[in-house]
Amino acid sequence: MSLERTHRYDDIIDMPHHRSQVHAPLSAAQRAAQFMPFAALAGYEEIIEDAARPRVRRIELGQDARKELDRCLATLLARFDDAPRVAVTYFVPEDDGSRHRGGGQHGGIGGGIDGGINSEVDEEFGTYVTVRGAVTRYDGTAHRLLIVDEHGAACVVPCSDIVRIVVDG
Repeated sequence: MSLERTHRYDDIIDMPHHRSQVHAPLSAAQRAAQFMPFAALAGYEEIIEDAARPRVRRIELGQDARKELDRCLATLLARFDDAPRVAVTYFVPEDDGSRHRGGGQHGGIGGGIDGGINSEVDEEFGTYVTVRGAVTRYDGTAHRLLIVDEHGAACVVPCSDIVRIVVDG
């Protein structure tokens, strides 16, 4: 690069800056918005996050483990009036994001927790979640527990997805 002075723009260097007679000048925010990043591939970030999430295969409990789990559930239901505190580990199937991840489905036990059938759910893969709190309700028809944690958040847990129950006290 040469340091000698060129005179290529001497004819326009002292001319006044052009201002459009037709278009109003942009505000600083509008000018900055022209250079903001944009998502060239819509949904790409979600696909990357989904691929990075570990996939866990559903555990099929053996007959002995299932009997032990049923015994724990019977003990829990026998103490139901005391609102026993529990730690329940259960399987949450993968889905398209429409169900609450990592904490079960929130809502009441009698009134349609999951709005409808989700055809995007992959029942074989998902995550295991442990929820701690007081069992406040049991729906014998749908075979679900309602557990309320210390912050008052309700979590509905399908008994068929439970792999471990620890009853406090």
